[in-house]
Amino acid sequence: MVSCFNTDPNKDTYTEQVMGQNVVSKAVPDNYNVADTVYVPVYSHIYSSTKDTEFLLTATLSIRNTSFKDTLFVSTIDYYDTRGALVRKYLEQPFYLNPMATIDYVVDEQDDLGGSGANFIVIWSAHNPEMKPVIQAIMISTNGQQGVSFSVDGVSIAQ
Repeated sequence: MVSCFNTDPNKDTYTEQVMGQNVVSKAVPDNYNVADTVYVPVYSHIYSSTKDTEFLLTATLSIRNTSFKDTLFVSTIDYYDTRGALVRKYLEQPFYLNPMATIDYVVDEQDDLGGSGANFIVIWSAHNPEMKPVIQAIMISTNGQQGVSFSVDGVSIAQ
């Protein structure tokens, strides 16, 4: 049996499935007075040989809470294309990551909407000023006997 049902890539069912009760319905908690905005470069494709030959990649956004005792509150995960246009809002509701927890979001290899200059914007909060989450993107793909993989770190762009 074949289904013609298309899932909405803008609907965030992943956070709810993975985080369960950690999804919250309100804005940043009052005691979370540390905040940061992180820019994470993502490549949905890279060029091979010439600018006319594109190599599609699967991209994974990884958000890791590095604290042993404090939760990390994530309120925004937005995906932008090469031109700076918003492609997808990954969160319908904010969530928090337990200490030492990780959550990943995947941009499928065939999803070429972002382009070579795509990026994620992640906004997080915490109550501990020493909080230092690790936010990275990992890109990978294979084609025949050729494989490509690399990672990039997110950069704080908060003023």
